[in-house]
Amino acid sequence: VNGFDTPVDLQGAAKSPNAEIAAVADAAHIREGTGAERIRLAARPAQAGGAIAGFKLDPALLARAKAINFWVRGTGDQPGQVLFCCYSAFPRDYYFAEFRVGPVWRQVRLPATVFAAEGTPSWTAINLVSFSYFGTGAVEFVVDSLRVEE
Repeated sequence: VNGFDTPVDLQGAAKSPNAEIAAVADAAHIREGTGAERIRLAARPAQAGGAIAGFKLDPALLARAKAINFWVRGTGDQPGQVLFCCYSAFPRDYYFAEFRVGPVWRQVRLPATVFAAEGTPSWTAINLVSFSYFGTGAVEFVVDSLRVEE
């Protein structure tokens, strides 16, 4: 879906005001290919919601998804639990699954069966995937090679 290897891969990026997305070109911070994305998500007061950084995509890409895979490595001082969300209607209809960000590269594999639903999402209408954080402080990480298993 997105290897984050070229500036084109950042087209369609969307984020909340308390989130940052930046291209990474330094090979020391890339797991595969020639690029990755650094994402920083800073908490806000609970009543204001969390932080979100996402990427718009063609709904056909996830219509037959069996699992979603990506590489992740924390780059900040704080590890954290992050949500990977798949929206069919932002902000109310989405699937979400949780993963942990830590200091070493690890491949995250999220089978479609582990996603919980909020609202009435549809896998055939997913048009935005995101990383969301509702913890305290901030979590910062690099993500690389976002792929869909069919």
